Amino acid sequence: MYLKSSPTTLKAHLDLSVKENFIFAAKVVRGAYLHSDPRHLIHDTKPDTDKAYDDAVTFLLSHDTPVGLVIATHNRESVDHVRNVLTATPAAAIHDIAFAQLMGMADEISLDLVAKNKVAVKEGGKKIDVIKYLPWGSVEECIKYLLRRADENKDALSRTAESRDAIWKEICRRGGMVGKSGKVPELPEKI
Repeated sequence: MYLKSSPTTLKAHLDLSVKENFIFAAKVVRGAYLHSDPRHLIHDTKPDTDKAYDDAVTFLLSHDTPVGLVIATHNRESVDHVRNVLTATPAAAIHDIAFAQLMGMADEISLDLVAKNKVAVKEGGKKIDVIKYLPWGSVEECIKYLLRRADENKDALSRTAESRDAIWKEICRRGGMVGKSGKVPELPEKI
């Protein structure tokens, strides 16, 4: 969605699926080729790209035709946005949906999605898969891909404390250390 033309392309492909009577499916990504694509084709700012991403997901989930989607993002705000749209979307309108993140990135977001998904299913909502993917191959085959992911996720360092707290909460939950009030014990200074 970092390309300015992506919303138009997305709409054209969805329209074609309606015309040809097949279920449209897509993996929605921000994009990671900022340094190789011509600059004039790319959104001017990251907030413009973020808006295009969120708008694309809203468009696809709000369309009257069921769609299959993989929401590929490590961005907390986009994940929260998708969940809000899903809350307002009838489960019958969603053909299939999954969140996908690179193994080792945004694990706190993945854990939160899994926990919220369990609650949503118990309340009659549609099951949403959470996928952690792992690039496979030699270092030479994977390094450019991983460098692009690291470049587009520079904000991950700012989430270190959030990740640590989320992991501690999950350890406490799995270890039965969460009180009836839902209170999690404080994280020890040294583990």
